[in-house]
Amino acid sequence: MSYILWTVALNSSGLALCRWLWGDATETDENPTLLSAFSAQQLPVFLLANVLTGVVNMTVDTLIMPDWLARVLVCAYGMAVAGVALWMTSGATMQGHVATK
Repeated sequence: MSYILWTVALNSSGLALCRWLWGDATETDENPTLLSAFSAQQLPVFLLANVLTGVVNMTVDTLIMPDWLARVLVCAYGMAVAGVALWMTSGATMQGHVATK
């Protein structure tokens, strides 16, 4: 029971902090760009994240990695997944041209 209360309290405080920082989400009808990108490309982004996780697990010995390098790796991983989601949503093709819809 204490775990459930702790989880609810932690998530509620996180949501309150987000609301305090970014205001009421109902003020505008537009979602943040990154949120829209993830929402529009859920399956490909999920598959990419799983493949990248496997690549990292197979190539990097994370147990002996220094803390600063692990943080760099996690940031690069997050930026790669977010960048691909934004790229896929933008309508760009592999040749760098913008696809017409």
